[in-house]
Amino acid sequence: MELKTVNNTLKTLKKVYEKKSEYPIDCEFTLPDYCPDIERILKCNIFAKVSNLSVLSDTAQAEINVEIKVLYISKDNKLFGYEMPQSLSKSINIGEIDKETVSSYKIKTEYANCRAVNNRKIDVHGSVGLTLTLKVEDEKNYISDIDDKSVVLKNENRKVLEPVGFAKKQINVADDIILPSSNGSISNIINYDVKSVFEECKMISGKAIIKLNVLIEMLYLSSDLRYETIRHNIPVNQVIDVPGAEENSICSVKTDVSNVTLKVITDSEGEMRAINAEVKVDISVVAYNLSDLNIVTDGYCVKYESNIERQTVNCEQFVENINENFNISESIDVSSDIASIIDFNCMPLTFNCKCENNNLVLSGDIAVFAFLEDENGSSKYYEKVLPFSKTISKISCAETMDCDLSLTVTDCSFNKNASNRIDFKCEMNLNGIVTKPLEIEAISSFEVDEEKEKSYDDLPSLVAYFAQKGESIWDIALKYNTSLDRIKETNNINDEILNDSIMLLIPSI
Repeated sequence: MELKTVNNTLKTLKKVYEKKSEYPIDCEFTLPDYCPDIERILKCNIFAKVSNLSVLSDTAQAEINVEIKVLYISKDNKLFGYEMPQSLSKSINIGEIDKETVSSYKIKTEYANCRAVNNRKIDVHGSVGLTLTLKVEDEKNYISDIDDKSVVLKNENRKVLEPVGFAKKQINVADDIILPSSNGSISNIINYDVKSVFEECKMISGKAIIKLNVLIEMLYLSSDLRYETIRHNIPVNQVIDVPGAEENSICSVKTDVSNVTLKVITDSEGEMRAINAEVKVDISVVAYNLSDLNIVTDGYCVKYESNIERQTVNCEQFVENINENFNISESIDVSSDIASIIDFNCMPLTFNCKCENNNLVLSGDIAVFAFLEDENGSSKYYEKVLPFSKTISKISCAETMDCDLSLTVTDCSFNKNASNRIDFKCEMNLNGIVTKPLEIEAISSFEVDEEKEKSYDDLPSLVAYFAQKGESIWDIALKYNTSLDRIKETNNINDEILNDSIMLLIPSI
C-alpha cells in the first residue's frame, strides 16, 4: 500500500569544524632613535587581529596582524609606549568540506612576556590562540502529513529559526582627529584602543543596513611633557548585500576591528596636533527567518501493521535578539598612594551567560588597567583581573540555551576616592542572538504492510478505560488502535495529558 506523504525541508546551520590553534610569538627588536632609553619595563601586551580568513577545500588560511605594545619608564621618569607590528600567515587543516562554510573565530593572547636586553633592545615571548568555527548549511527532509484516513499521526508544531542568507564585508573607515585647543601637541603615543560597537541592523529585501560606531581612545605624552587623553567616535552606516534576506528577517551581526593605522600629522598651523586614523572593520551577517515547523513525530495505521523509521532533527528556536548597554561599578585598591590618575581603562577577558528565573545573567572576568603618578612624580602601572556578574534583561527561555554574543567596553569613567583607592564605572555593550537548541525525534519513513492486517474481532465497539492522572491520550489511542481525535471528541476533552484520574470511553475505528 503506497501512502501519499507530504514532505518538507528544513534548513539549518550544522557545525562541521571547531578547533583551537596556538601560535608562538618570539622576537627581539631595538627601539628607534626617537624613543628614549629604557629605565624600567612596566608591561608588554600582545594584541592579535585576524585581517583575513579564507576557506578553500580542506584548508583555512588565516592572516593575523599582531601588535606588540611595550609600556616602559624612561630615564627621565616618564611613561612611554612603543608598538612593534608583526604579521602571521597560518594554514589550518580542516579536513574535506564540500559545502560553502559560514566561518567565525575568536582570537586571544594566551600569554605575553618581555625583558629589556639592554636600554634599547627588547626580547618578547608570547602566544596567541585562534579558535576557528565552521558551519555549513544543512537540509533535513521531514514528513509533515500523510494523506490517508487509516493513518493516525502525532504532530509537533514549533516556530524555528531557518538561515536564509549570509554575508561578509571588510570596510575601510578613515578620519582625521584634530586635538582640542586645550591639548598639547603629540610627542609620543603611549597607548591606544580601537573598537567597533554595533548599533542597529535593518533588513530590506536582500540587504542589511547596518549602523555602528568606531571608538578610538588614546593616551599620549605631549611636547610639554604632559599626559593627555583623546576619545573620538566615528559613526558608520553600511549597506551589505545579503541574498535571501527579507524585511522581517532576524539578523545576527558581528563587527570586529582587523587593522588600525594611526599617523600623527600636522594641523593647519603646522603643529603635531592631528591624527590620521585608518581602521579596517570586518562585518559578518547571518539572516534568519522564523519558520513554522509542522513535523510528524509518531504515527500508526489502524488497518495494517506499519514499519516506521525515525531521524533526529536538530534545529533552533529563537529566544531574543540582544543589544543591551549596562554598567559595572567597582573599586580597587592599589599598592601605593596616588597623586593623580593618568588614565584608566578596562577590557573583558572571559564571559558566559545563563538563564536564571527568566533573566539573562552574564558573568565573567574583566581586566582593569591604571596609569598612575605618585607624589614623587613617578609613573606607575597597575593591572588587576576582577570577576563580575550582571543581570541583563528578562528573557523567556529554559536553562538550556545558546548565546552567540559579543561583549565590548564602550566607556570607562573613574575617580580617586582615597590615597590608594580608585572608583570606576565600566560601560559595556552586549550584542548578539540567543537561541534554544531543539532536538526532535521525527518520522523519516512510514510504510504499511497490507499482508499484516489488524484484527478487531475481539474488541467491543466501546471500551471503558480507567485512566490515571498524567497519562497521554496518544498512548491510550495507540494501545487501543483508535483515533486520538475520536477519544477527545467522545469524552469531550481537549488536553493531551490528563490532569486527573478519569474513566474514558474508548471508541473503536
